[in-house]
Amino acid sequence: MPPRRKSTDYSRRRLAANPGAEGEQEERRISPQERRRQIMINLGVWFLVLVFAMTSGVMCYNIGGPETTQPGPEAQQASQDPNQVEIDRWTRELQSNPNDPVVLANLGASWMRKAETLRSQQPTQAAPDAATASPLPQAGSPTPAATPEMTREDALARAEDYLNRAIEKEPTYAFALQQLAELKIAQKKPAEGREFLNRILALADLPIAPEEDPETIRATRESQSTRARMTLARLETFEKNYDQALQILAQLEADHAGNADVHAMRAHIYEEQGRPQEALKALDELARVAEVMNNAGMMLGARLEKSRILQQTGEKAAARQEMEKARTVAESTGNAQAVMLVTQLLYKMDEPAPPMPVQGLPDGPAGVESAPPAQPAAAPSADAPPAEPAQAPAPPAPGSETAPAPEQTSEPTPL
Repeated sequence: MPPRRKSTDYSRRRLAANPGAEGEQEERRISPQERRRQIMINLGVWFLVLVFAMTSGVMCYNIGGPETTQPGPEAQQASQDPNQVEIDRWTRELQSNPNDPVVLANLGASWMRKAETLRSQQPTQAAPDAATASPLPQAGSPTPAATPEMTREDALARAEDYLNRAIEKEPTYAFALQQLAELKIAQKKPAEGREFLNRILALADLPIAPEEDPETIRATRESQSTRARMTLARLETFEKNYDQALQILAQLEADHAGNADVHAMRAHIYEEQGRPQEALKALDELARVAEVMNNAGMMLGARLEKSRILQQTGEKAAARQEMEKARTVAESTGNAQAVMLVTQLLYKMDEPAPPMPVQGLPDGPAGVESAPPAQPAAAPSADAPPAEPAQAPAPPAPGSETAPAPEQTSEPTPL
Protein backbone atom coordinates (compact mmCIF):
# COMPACT_ATOMS: atom_id res chain seq x y z
CA MET A 1 0.00 0.00 0.00
CA PRO A 2 1.53 3.31 -1.04
CA PRO A 3 2.28 5.75 1.72
CA ARG A 4 -0.35 8.45 2.39
CA ARG A 5 0.61 11.81 1.02
CA LYS A 6 0.77 14.69 3.36
CA SER A 7 -1.89 17.27 2.67
CA THR A 8 -0.62 20.61 1.53
CA ASP A 9 -4.04 22.38 1.90
CA TYR A 10 -3.20 24.71 4.73
CA SER A 11 -6.57 26.51 4.40
CA ARG A 12 -8.31 23.69 6.29
CA ARG A 13 -5.91 24.09 9.15
CA ARG A 14 -6.57 27.80 9.26
CA LEU A 15 -10.33 27.22 9.21
CA ALA A 16 -10.07 24.76 12.06
CA ALA A 17 -8.09 27.27 14.06
CA ASN A 18 -10.47 30.12 13.20
CA PRO A 19 -14.02 28.84 12.38
CA GLY A 20 -15.38 32.37 11.82
CA ALA A 21 -13.16 32.82 8.77
CA GLU A 22 -15.05 30.20 6.72
CA GLY A 23 -17.04 32.77 4.73
CA GLU A 24 -13.90 34.77 4.05
CA GLN A 25 -12.06 31.70 2.76
CA GLU A 26 -15.04 30.73 0.57
CA GLU A 27 -15.08 34.25 -0.90
CA ARG A 28 -11.37 33.98 -1.70
CA ARG A 29 -11.85 30.68 -3.60
CA ILE A 30 -14.36 32.40 -6.03
CA SER A 31 -12.50 33.90 -8.94
CA PRO A 32 -13.39 37.35 -10.34
CA GLN A 33 -14.63 35.77 -13.55
CA GLU A 34 -17.03 33.49 -11.62
CA ARG A 35 -18.34 36.43 -9.56
CA ARG A 36 -19.09 38.45 -12.74
CA ARG A 37 -20.86 35.46 -14.25
CA GLN A 38 -23.14 35.09 -11.21
CA ILE A 39 -23.97 38.79 -11.27
CA MET A 40 -24.94 38.62 -14.94
CA ILE A 41 -27.12 35.56 -14.30
CA ASN A 42 -28.97 37.32 -11.45
CA LEU A 43 -29.52 40.42 -13.56
CA GLY A 44 -30.87 38.32 -16.41
CA VAL A 45 -33.31 36.49 -14.13
CA TRP A 46 -34.68 39.73 -12.68
CA PHE A 47 -34.97 41.21 -16.17
CA LEU A 48 -37.02 38.21 -17.35
CA VAL A 49 -39.29 38.48 -14.29
CA LEU A 50 -39.85 42.18 -14.95
CA VAL A 51 -40.67 41.57 -18.62
CA PHE A 52 -43.10 38.79 -17.71
CA ALA A 53 -44.88 40.98 -15.15
CA MET A 54 -45.26 43.86 -17.61
CA THR A 55 -46.49 41.78 -20.56
CA SER A 56 -48.72 39.23 -18.82
CA GLY A 57 -50.78 41.67 -16.71
CA VAL A 58 -49.79 39.95 -13.46
CA MET A 59 -49.08 42.48 -10.72
CA CYS A 60 -46.26 41.53 -8.38
CA TYR A 61 -46.39 43.36 -5.08
CA ASN A 62 -45.26 42.88 -1.53
CA ILE A 63 -42.39 40.61 -2.62
CA GLY A 64 -40.72 39.25 0.47
CA GLY A 65 -43.17 41.02 2.80
CA PRO A 66 -45.84 39.55 5.07
CA GLU A 67 -48.81 37.94 3.39
CA THR A 68 -51.78 40.23 3.04
CA THR A 69 -55.35 39.27 2.13
CA GLN A 70 -57.18 41.32 -0.44
CA PRO A 71 -60.77 42.29 0.37
CA GLY A 72 -63.27 40.09 -1.39
CA PRO A 73 -66.53 41.16 -3.03
CA GLU A 74 -68.46 40.83 0.23
CA ALA A 75 -66.01 43.08 2.11
CA GLN A 76 -66.07 45.64 -0.71
CA GLN A 77 -69.86 45.59 -0.67
CA ALA A 78 -69.87 46.08 3.10
CA SER A 79 -67.72 49.16 2.75
CA GLN A 80 -70.14 50.54 0.17
CA ASP A 81 -73.53 49.53 1.64
CA PRO A 82 -73.48 47.77 5.03
CA ASN A 83 -77.29 47.72 5.14
CA GLN A 84 -77.47 45.63 1.99
CA VAL A 85 -74.92 43.21 3.46
CA GLU A 86 -77.15 42.78 6.52
CA ILE A 87 -80.14 42.19 4.28
CA ASP A 88 -78.27 39.50 2.35
CA ARG A 89 -77.08 37.84 5.55
CA TRP A 90 -80.57 37.61 7.08
CA THR A 91 -81.99 36.48 3.73
CA ARG A 92 -79.62 33.51 3.77
CA GLU A 93 -80.71 32.78 7.34
CA LEU A 94 -84.34 32.93 6.21
CA GLN A 95 -83.70 30.29 3.57
CA SER A 96 -82.58 27.92 6.33
CA ASN A 97 -85.25 28.97 8.89
CA PRO A 98 -88.29 30.32 6.99
CA ASN A 99 -90.53 30.34 10.09
CA ASP A 100 -88.12 31.85 12.61
CA PRO A 101 -89.63 35.12 13.97
CA VAL A 102 -86.20 36.39 15.03
CA VAL A 103 -84.86 36.10 11.50
CA LEU A 104 -87.98 37.69 10.03
CA ALA A 105 -87.89 40.60 12.48
CA ASN A 106 -84.19 41.28 11.92
CA LEU A 107 -84.64 41.16 8.16
CA GLY A 108 -87.47 43.68 8.48
CA ALA A 109 -85.34 45.92 10.69
CA SER A 110 -82.53 45.76 8.12
CA TRP A 111 -84.91 46.93 5.42
CA MET A 112 -86.01 49.79 7.68
CA ARG A 113 -82.41 50.93 8.06
CA LYS A 114 -82.03 50.65 4.30
CA ALA A 115 -85.10 52.84 3.82
CA GLU A 116 -83.42 55.66 5.74
CA THR A 117 -80.77 55.90 3.02
CA LEU A 118 -83.22 56.03 0.11
CA ARG A 119 -85.15 58.93 -1.36
CA SER A 120 -88.90 59.22 -1.15
CA GLN A 121 -91.02 58.75 -4.21
CA GLN A 122 -91.71 62.00 -6.00
CA PRO A 123 -95.38 63.00 -6.26
CA THR A 124 -95.10 63.33 -10.04
CA GLN A 125 -93.45 59.95 -10.47
CA ALA A 126 -95.76 57.47 -12.15
CA ALA A 127 -96.49 54.26 -10.34
CA PRO A 128 -94.93 51.15 -11.94
CA ASP A 129 -97.13 48.79 -13.89
CA ALA A 130 -98.33 45.62 -12.24
CA ALA A 131 -96.46 43.55 -14.82
CA THR A 132 -93.13 45.30 -14.26
CA ALA A 133 -93.36 45.79 -10.49
CA SER A 134 -91.30 43.29 -8.53
CA PRO A 135 -93.42 41.34 -6.01
CA LEU A 136 -92.38 40.87 -2.42
CA PRO A 137 -89.98 37.91 -2.10
CA GLN A 138 -91.29 34.82 -0.40
CA ALA A 139 -89.47 32.62 2.08
CA GLY A 140 -86.65 30.73 0.45
CA SER A 141 -86.22 33.15 -2.45
CA PRO A 142 -83.22 35.50 -2.59
CA THR A 143 -83.96 39.09 -1.65
CA PRO A 144 -83.25 41.49 -4.53
CA ALA A 145 -80.70 44.17 -3.88
CA ALA A 146 -81.89 47.73 -3.35
CA THR A 147 -81.23 49.32 -6.72
CA PRO A 148 -81.00 53.09 -7.22
CA GLU A 149 -84.55 52.96 -8.63
CA MET A 150 -85.90 51.62 -5.34
CA THR A 151 -87.56 54.28 -3.22
CA ARG A 152 -87.99 54.68 0.49
CA GLU A 153 -91.59 53.52 0.27
CA ASP A 154 -90.56 50.28 -1.46
CA ALA A 155 -88.07 49.44 1.29
CA LEU A 156 -90.61 50.22 4.00
CA ALA A 157 -93.14 47.95 2.28
CA ARG A 158 -90.67 45.07 2.34
CA ALA A 159 -89.89 45.76 6.00
CA GLU A 160 -93.57 45.77 6.88
CA ASP A 161 -94.10 42.42 5.15
CA TYR A 162 -91.34 40.68 7.11
CA LEU A 163 -92.33 42.27 10.43
CA ASN A 164 -95.97 41.25 10.00
CA ARG A 165 -94.89 37.70 9.33
CA ALA A 166 -92.79 37.77 12.48
CA ILE A 167 -95.79 38.94 14.52
CA GLU A 168 -97.89 36.16 13.05
CA LYS A 169 -95.35 33.63 14.31
CA GLU A 170 -94.88 35.30 17.73
CA PRO A 171 -97.60 37.86 18.69
CA THR A 172 -95.76 38.95 21.88
CA TYR A 173 -92.38 39.54 20.20
CA ALA A 174 -91.58 43.00 21.56
CA PHE A 175 -88.75 43.73 19.12
CA ALA A 176 -90.99 43.17 16.10
CA LEU A 177 -93.78 45.23 17.68
CA GLN A 178 -91.35 48.10 18.32
CA GLN A 179 -90.08 48.01 14.75
CA LEU A 180 -93.62 48.00 13.40
CA ALA A 181 -94.54 51.00 15.58
CA GLU A 182 -91.57 53.00 14.28
CA LEU A 183 -92.39 51.93 10.72
CA LYS A 184 -95.97 53.18 11.03
CA ILE A 185 -94.73 56.51 12.38
CA ALA A 186 -92.35 56.77 9.43
CA GLN A 187 -95.30 56.09 7.11
CA LYS A 188 -97.21 58.93 8.83
CA LYS A 189 -99.74 56.54 10.36
CA PRO A 190 -99.57 57.57 14.03
CA ALA A 191 -102.76 55.78 15.10
CA GLU A 192 -101.43 52.38 14.02
CA GLY A 193 -98.05 53.14 15.57
CA ARG A 194 -99.70 54.00 18.88
CA GLU A 195 -101.55 50.68 18.83
CA PHE A 196 -98.32 48.69 18.54
CA LEU A 197 -96.72 50.73 21.34
CA ASN A 198 -99.66 50.03 23.64
CA ARG A 199 -99.26 46.31 22.92
CA ILE A 200 -95.64 46.53 24.09
CA LEU A 201 -96.63 48.34 27.29
CA ALA A 202 -99.25 45.66 27.98
CA LEU A 203 -96.57 42.95 27.96
CA ALA A 204 -95.44 44.07 31.44
CA ASP A 205 -98.66 42.62 32.93
CA LEU A 206 -98.23 39.16 31.44
CA PRO A 207 -97.40 36.37 33.92
CA ILE A 208 -93.89 34.99 33.99
CA ALA A 209 -93.47 31.32 33.14
CA PRO A 210 -92.13 29.13 35.98
CA GLU A 211 -89.14 27.93 33.95
CA GLU A 212 -87.96 31.49 33.24
CA ASP A 213 -85.81 33.72 35.43
CA PRO A 214 -88.05 36.42 36.94
CA GLU A 215 -85.27 38.99 37.30
CA THR A 216 -84.16 38.62 33.69
CA ILE A 217 -87.72 38.82 32.38
CA ARG A 218 -88.50 41.93 34.44
CA ALA A 219 -85.31 43.68 33.29
CA THR A 220 -86.05 42.83 29.65
CA ARG A 221 -89.61 44.07 29.90
CA GLU A 222 -88.51 47.27 31.60
CA SER A 223 -86.04 47.97 28.81
CA GLN A 224 -88.72 47.32 26.19
CA SER A 225 -91.20 49.53 28.05
CA THR A 226 -88.67 52.38 28.27
CA ARG A 227 -88.03 52.31 24.55
CA ALA A 228 -91.75 52.14 23.79
CA ARG A 229 -92.48 55.14 26.04
CA MET A 230 -89.70 57.14 24.38
CA THR A 231 -91.21 56.36 20.99
CA LEU A 232 -94.62 57.35 22.34
CA ALA A 233 -93.18 60.68 23.50
CA ARG A 234 -91.76 61.27 20.00
CA LEU A 235 -95.17 60.44 18.56
CA GLU A 236 -96.86 62.96 20.86
CA THR A 237 -94.27 65.54 19.83
CA PHE A 238 -94.91 64.79 16.17
CA GLU A 239 -98.63 65.43 16.74
CA LYS A 240 -97.88 68.69 18.63
CA ASN A 241 -99.16 67.21 21.90
CA TYR A 242 -96.32 68.78 23.86
CA ASP A 243 -97.92 68.55 27.31
CA GLN A 244 -98.52 64.80 26.99
CA ALA A 245 -94.98 64.32 25.71
CA LEU A 246 -93.50 66.25 28.65
CA GLN A 247 -95.53 64.15 31.09
CA ILE A 248 -94.15 60.94 29.58
CA LEU A 249 -90.61 62.33 29.75
CA ALA A 250 -91.06 63.36 33.39
CA GLN A 251 -92.15 59.82 34.29
CA LEU A 252 -89.22 58.36 32.40
CA GLU A 253 -86.78 60.65 34.20
CA ALA A 254 -88.26 59.60 37.53
CA ASP A 255 -87.86 55.92 36.67
CA HIS A 256 -84.46 56.21 34.98
CA ALA A 257 -82.42 59.18 36.14
CA GLY A 258 -79.68 60.17 33.73
CA ASN A 259 -81.49 59.16 30.54
CA ALA A 260 -79.85 61.32 27.87
CA ASP A 261 -82.69 60.86 25.37
CA VAL A 262 -85.11 62.44 27.84
CA HIS A 263 -83.08 65.66 28.05
CA ALA A 264 -82.50 65.82 24.29
CA MET A 265 -86.20 65.45 23.50
CA ARG A 266 -87.17 67.88 26.23
CA ALA A 267 -84.85 70.52 24.73
CA HIS A 268 -86.47 69.96 21.33
CA ILE A 269 -89.98 70.36 22.78
CA TYR A 270 -89.06 73.54 24.63
CA GLU A 271 -87.60 75.02 21.47
CA GLU A 272 -90.76 74.13 19.55
CA GLN A 273 -92.81 75.86 22.23
CA GLY A 274 -90.72 79.03 22.01
CA ARG A 275 -89.08 78.58 25.42
CA PRO A 276 -85.35 78.96 24.67
CA GLN A 277 -84.21 79.32 28.29
CA GLU A 278 -85.80 76.00 29.28
CA ALA A 279 -84.26 74.43 26.17
CA LEU A 280 -80.81 75.68 27.19
CA LYS A 281 -81.24 74.19 30.67
CA ALA A 282 -82.22 70.84 29.15
CA LEU A 283 -79.11 70.94 26.96
CA ASP A 284 -76.98 71.66 30.02
CA GLU A 285 -78.41 68.52 31.62
CA LEU A 286 -77.67 66.60 28.45
CA ALA A 287 -74.05 67.81 28.50
CA ARG A 288 -73.74 66.81 32.15
CA VAL A 289 -75.05 63.29 31.45
CA ALA A 290 -72.74 62.98 28.44
CA GLU A 291 -69.76 63.94 30.59
CA VAL A 292 -70.68 61.29 33.15
CA MET A 293 -71.08 58.70 30.39
CA ASN A 294 -67.83 59.89 28.75
CA ASN A 295 -69.74 60.21 25.47
CA ALA A 296 -67.90 62.79 23.38
CA GLY A 297 -70.36 62.62 20.49
CA MET A 298 -73.30 63.42 22.73
CA MET A 299 -71.34 66.22 24.37
CA LEU A 300 -70.46 67.70 20.98
CA GLY A 301 -74.10 67.64 19.89
CA ALA A 302 -75.26 69.36 23.08
CA ARG A 303 -72.67 72.17 22.69
CA LEU A 304 -73.54 72.75 19.05
CA GLU A 305 -77.28 72.87 19.76
CA LYS A 306 -76.77 75.26 22.62
CA SER A 307 -74.64 77.55 20.45
CA ARG A 308 -77.30 77.53 17.75
CA ILE A 309 -80.08 78.53 20.17
CA LEU A 310 -77.92 81.26 21.68
CA GLN A 311 -77.27 82.70 18.22
CA GLN A 312 -81.00 82.78 17.57
CA THR A 313 -81.63 84.66 20.81
CA GLY A 314 -78.93 87.22 19.94
CA GLU A 315 -76.38 86.21 22.60
CA LYS A 316 -73.39 86.17 20.27
CA ALA A 317 -70.68 86.08 22.97
CA ALA A 318 -72.26 83.14 24.79
CA ALA A 319 -72.83 81.35 21.47
CA ARG A 320 -69.15 81.71 20.56
CA GLN A 321 -68.12 80.43 23.99
CA GLU A 322 -70.22 77.30 23.48
CA MET A 323 -68.72 76.85 20.02
CA GLU A 324 -65.22 77.05 21.51
CA LYS A 325 -66.21 74.31 23.97
CA ALA A 326 -67.51 72.26 21.07
CA ARG A 327 -64.17 72.58 19.27
CA THR A 328 -62.36 71.41 22.40
CA VAL A 329 -64.60 68.36 22.54
CA ALA A 330 -64.06 67.67 18.84
CA GLU A 331 -60.28 67.88 19.26
CA SER A 332 -60.42 65.42 22.16
CA THR A 333 -62.07 62.83 19.91
CA GLY A 334 -59.29 62.95 17.33
CA ASN A 335 -61.86 63.14 14.53
CA ALA A 336 -60.47 65.48 11.90
CA GLN A 337 -63.83 65.91 10.19
CA ALA A 338 -65.51 66.99 13.43
CA VAL A 339 -62.74 69.50 14.12
CA MET A 340 -63.02 70.88 10.58
CA LEU A 341 -66.80 71.22 10.90
CA VAL A 342 -66.65 73.13 14.18
CA THR A 343 -63.83 75.33 12.89
CA GLN A 344 -65.88 76.26 9.85
CA LEU A 345 -68.82 77.14 12.10
CA LEU A 346 -66.53 79.37 14.14
CA TYR A 347 -65.29 81.15 11.03
CA LYS A 348 -68.86 81.61 9.91
CA MET A 349 -69.67 83.29 13.21
CA ASP A 350 -66.81 85.76 12.61
CA GLU A 351 -68.08 86.76 9.18
CA PRO A 352 -69.75 90.19 9.06
CA ALA A 353 -73.49 90.28 8.77
CA PRO A 354 -74.83 90.79 5.24
CA PRO A 355 -75.79 94.40 4.44
CA MET A 356 -79.35 95.35 5.18
CA PRO A 357 -81.25 96.18 1.97
CA VAL A 358 -82.33 99.79 1.53
CA GLN A 359 -85.98 100.42 0.86
CA GLY A 360 -86.48 100.38 -2.87
CA LEU A 361 -83.19 98.55 -3.55
CA PRO A 362 -83.28 94.94 -2.35
CA ASP A 363 -79.57 94.48 -3.01
CA GLY A 364 -78.36 98.04 -2.40
CA PRO A 365 -75.50 98.87 0.00
CA ALA A 366 -76.41 99.66 3.57
CA GLY A 367 -76.43 103.30 4.58
CA VAL A 368 -76.66 104.65 1.04
CA GLU A 369 -79.92 106.14 -0.05
CA SER A 370 -80.48 105.69 -3.74
CA ALA A 371 -83.21 106.78 -6.01
CA PRO A 372 -86.19 104.44 -6.06
CA PRO A 373 -86.28 102.07 -8.99
CA ALA A 374 -88.23 103.13 -12.02
CA GLN A 375 -91.64 101.56 -12.27
CA PRO A 376 -92.75 100.15 -15.61
CA ALA A 377 -95.16 102.30 -17.54
CA ALA A 378 -98.73 101.07 -17.26
CA ALA A 379 -101.50 101.72 -19.71
CA PRO A 380 -103.95 104.27 -18.30
CA SER A 381 -107.43 103.01 -17.62
CA ALA A 382 -110.50 104.59 -19.07
CA ASP A 383 -111.84 105.70 -15.66
CA ALA A 384 -108.62 107.09 -14.25
CA PRO A 385 -107.98 110.81 -14.83
CA PRO A 386 -104.89 111.58 -16.92
CA ALA A 387 -101.81 112.51 -14.94
CA GLU A 388 -100.45 116.01 -15.41
CA PRO A 389 -97.01 115.93 -17.04
CA ALA A 390 -94.17 118.06 -15.73
CA GLN A 391 -93.62 119.58 -19.14
CA ALA A 392 -96.29 119.86 -21.78
CA PRO A 393 -95.26 117.67 -24.70
CA ALA A 394 -96.10 118.58 -28.23
CA PRO A 395 -99.59 117.42 -29.13
CA PRO A 396 -99.70 114.58 -31.60
CA ALA A 397 -101.01 115.15 -35.05
CA PRO A 398 -104.71 114.47 -35.55
CA GLY A 399 -105.36 110.89 -36.57
CA SER A 400 -101.86 109.66 -35.63
CA GLU A 401 -101.23 107.04 -32.96
CA THR A 402 -99.36 108.01 -29.87
CA ALA A 403 -95.94 106.39 -29.79
CA PRO A 404 -95.32 104.19 -26.72
CA ALA A 405 -93.11 105.62 -24.04
CA PRO A 406 -89.55 104.25 -24.08
CA GLU A 407 -88.74 101.74 -21.42
CA GLN A 408 -87.04 103.39 -18.47
CA THR A 409 -83.68 102.10 -17.36
CA SER A 410 -81.62 102.62 -14.29
CA GLU A 411 -79.09 104.82 -16.16
CA PRO A 412 -80.03 108.49 -16.77
CA THR A 413 -80.77 109.53 -20.29
CA PRO A 414 -78.14 111.97 -21.59
CA LEU A 415 -79.48 115.48 -22.23
